[in-house]
Amino acid sequence: MDSINYKYRIKQIYSPPFSSLITSRIKKIFNFDKMRFYSYGRYALYHGLISMGLINGDKILVPSLICRDLLASLNKSGICPIYYDVDKNLKPILNSQNFEKIKAILIINYFGFSQDLKLIKKYCQKSGCILIEDNAHGFLSCDPNGEYLGTRGDLGIFSIRKTIPLLHGGALYIKDETKLVTLPEQLDYYNYPSSYYNIKEIIRKLIPVIGIKGILLLSQLLRILRRIRTGHYIPVSDFKDEIELPLDIQPSINLLDKINKLNIDEEIIRRCEMYNWLNKIMAKFEVTPVFSELPNNCVPYTFPFYCSDKKVNLIKNELYKYNLEIFNWPALPEKLKNSAPMFYTNIWCVRFLW
Repeated sequence: MDSINYKYRIKQIYSPPFSSLITSRIKKIFNFDKMRFYSYGRYALYHGLISMGLINGDKILVPSLICRDLLASLNKSGICPIYYDVDKNLKPILNSQNFEKIKAILIINYFGFSQDLKLIKKYCQKSGCILIEDNAHGFLSCDPNGEYLGTRGDLGIFSIRKTIPLLHGGALYIKDETKLVTLPEQLDYYNYPSSYYNIKEIIRKLIPVIGIKGILLLSQLLRILRRIRTGHYIPVSDFKDEIELPLDIQPSINLLDKINKLNIDEEIIRRCEMYNWLNKIMAKFEVTPVFSELPNNCVPYTFPFYCSDKKVNLIKNELYKYNLEIFNWPALPEKLKNSAPMFYTNIWCVRFLW
């Protein structure tokens, strides 16, 4: 990417590409008749589990490399997580013992990179086990065969607000309604008051005037105001997030409008170009990307890489010159923190959406 182009792509982190007109292409990609929209992917998972007939005490296989807030969906429904590990390529490490007496298995497409589901699908077909594809990171990504991630299992979980700037926006994809015990209702859309979100939307519109540096300064001001109000610059995850779902469960009133007006081609190109450019930039620091290459059809959520604590500040300072920020992922469940492999805690990501 030349110098002009990368600056343009970085600008799109703060002002993603939207059209003023509603397009129909997104409806061809995702059959909305098979989707239910919620505020968060956590609610989509909860309603999906209930709709498939899972009840209190049932067991579900979930990866140990997982954000703690997903567990709130399981706790609310009384479903018990059984953990399996992943390797440094974030591929599942499974054996026959993992599958004893489970009703469902959850697979994560980490950072929008597809998991190979062939063997898992075969097991699920033989046993009747429910396959849930957690695609919170992979909106618009496909697997090598061109099949959209989140549509390959019995249920697909989306957190669209991680790809598109939304206050609330999650979705449940239902592959085959005949497998459902109950059909989840589509909740009404709601316009939640949020001064923080509204201010960010105003700031986005000011980019032509104040530039990205101005946005970063205003963003820092917002964080200072949050620190005064809550004691933290950014939202902090704690054990409560594993137990309780957020209070608001309805999707944002502008969710479908934002989805339909997204310039899909531009969004895909900008994320892939950012990833490939960062791959070259990060090579100078001798850090290891989580994935060795960007596959065809992959639309990356971020640029994920492994980094020791010693190098983090050096990389933060270097990327700040390009108006880029990094964050650590995930916030592991309390139960798994002390036993997690070291590489679980050394994953850092370059942010592709502000």
